[in-house]
Amino acid sequence: MTRLIEIIVQLEAKDTGKTTKEYAGYLRKFMYANLGFLARQQWNYACSQFTQDSMPDNALTNTEQEDLALMIRHGNDVATGRETGVVLTKLSGTVAAGHVVTGVSCGGFARDTNLKAAKWLTGATSHMDNLFFVTISGDVGQTSLLFYSNETAHKLFGPAGKWDDASCPKEYILASTPVSELTAAEVNGDMDGVILGTLIPMIKDRRLKLSGLLRDYYQNGGITVGKRLFSATNRKELFGELVSDVELEAQSRAFAEAYYGTHEYLYNGRSLASLLRHIPEAIQEFYKNYVPCTGEMKTKYTIQYFLKLVKELEDENKSGAIKMTQDIVGMSEYFTESHLGIMLKIRENGPKYTDHFAWYVLNELVSHGFSPSDRRRELGVIEAGGDVVAIGHVIAGIHAAIDRKLTRTIKTAQHTTRAELLGDIDGFVLGHRVSDWLKAEPWLKLSTALERYYGKSFNPVSSQVRFEQFKTYADKSKLITETKIACEKIEQQNTA
Repeated sequence: MTRLIEIIVQLEAKDTGKTTKEYAGYLRKFMYANLGFLARQQWNYACSQFTQDSMPDNALTNTEQEDLALMIRHGNDVATGRETGVVLTKLSGTVAAGHVVTGVSCGGFARDTNLKAAKWLTGATSHMDNLFFVTISGDVGQTSLLFYSNETAHKLFGPAGKWDDASCPKEYILASTPVSELTAAEVNGDMDGVILGTLIPMIKDRRLKLSGLLRDYYQNGGITVGKRLFSATNRKELFGELVSDVELEAQSRAFAEAYYGTHEYLYNGRSLASLLRHIPEAIQEFYKNYVPCTGEMKTKYTIQYFLKLVKELEDENKSGAIKMTQDIVGMSEYFTESHLGIMLKIRENGPKYTDHFAWYVLNELVSHGFSPSDRRRELGVIEAGGDVVAIGHVIAGIHAAIDRKLTRTIKTAQHTTRAELLGDIDGFVLGHRVSDWLKAEPWLKLSTALERYYGKSFNPVSSQVRFEQFKTYADKSKLITETKIACEKIEQQNTA
C-alpha cells in the first residue's frame, strides 16, 4: 500500500489543480484499459456519470505505470497460483486495491442507488446501487453463479494467500486451488471500497487528497467522523454495520440477474432461476466467514440499535424529545435524493450534528419504502415491541402529538403493510403518552420515551398490550373506524 500511495502522490504533484474525484477517475480508467469490450461496458455503465479522462502521458514514469498496473489490475494466474492487483498493508492484511479505487470513484463521487440494469442489458428489470455493483455485490453475484453451476470445479469464496517476502513483498501466492471469483484479498478490497465510498460524502474537508484518504485509512489510524473511527483495521465491523445480509442478498441477486444475460455460456446450461435460488445460501456463507457477529447487527434492525443512534445524537447536541423528533421528521425528506446530495444536505443544511454517519443510518431506518432491487424487501422497518414496525411512522406519530395533531398520521396513512399499521398504532399511543410526560418532564429525551414504551414495562409475549392501549386512546379520540377494523384483523391473526 505504501508504494501505491507514493505513486498517487507523484500523480497529484505532476498534474496539479485536479480534484480527488478526478484523480480517482484517472486510476479507474487506467485500471480498465486492458479489459475486453463487455467488461469495459459493464464498469462504464456503473459509473456513467463519471469522468472518462485519461491521466496525462507524462504524469507517471514507465516504471510507475508498470507498478501501478501490478497493484490495481486484478487477476489470477492459474499456472503459478499468483494473484495480481493486490497490495500488502501493515495492519489490515492483503487488499485488492482496484476494488478500493472503484468504490471510491463510483460510490464516493457518483453514487446512484437506483441504477437501472436495462441500460446495461436490454430487457433486464433489476435496479442496483452502483457502489455495491462495482464492489461486493458484483463479486458475490459472479462467484455465486459460477460456483452453483458447477460445484465440483469451482469454489464459492477464497482462497487467501501468502507473500513471498514480508519485508519486501513482490509476489502473492494463493494457498490452494480452485480459485473463486472472490478471493480473500478481493473481500477486503470490496469491504474497503464500500466503506470509503460511503465515507467520502461525510468528510468535511473537501481538500482531502486521494493519497491522504488512503494514508489515513490504512496507515494513520483511520478517519474519525462523529463518534466512529473509519479504519481498515476494523473494516469487518464497519461493513457489518453498513450492510445487512438482507441488503447484500438483494443487491447480489439484482447483479446476477443482469450479469447472467451476457455470460449465460459460462453456466453449463443451468437456468437463471435455478442459480438465483442459491443466492441466500451464498450470502449466509459470506457473513459466516467474513463478517463478525456482534450480537447487535442482525438481518433485521432492532429497537436497541435504533436507540443507540438516537442516544449518540442526543448526547452530542443535548436534544430533548421535541427537538429530536422535529429533526428526524425534517431530515427524512432528504432521502428522496441521491446519496451524495443526501450527505451534503445533512452536513450543510441539516441539524448541526458532526456524526453524519449516525444521521445517515438513522434516516435510512425511518424512511419507509421498498427496495428498488427487490420489491419484496420492505425498508424502514425494525424489530420492536414483539413485532416488526415501521419506526418512521412511530416518530411521525410522536411529532404529530407534540404538534397537537394527534390523529393526523393515522387518518392519512394508507396501511399497505402490517409494519406500517403497527408503526401508526405505536406512534398514536406513544404520541399521547409523550404529550402527557412532557407536562411533568419538559426535558424528556426521545430515547427515554422509546425505552419506556418498548422496554421492560412494555415487552409483551404477543402484541396484545399494544392493541389494548391503542383502543383506549382511540375511543377517546373518536378515531376512524377503518383503523380499528385493521387493528382487529391483526389481533385475530395473532391469536389464530
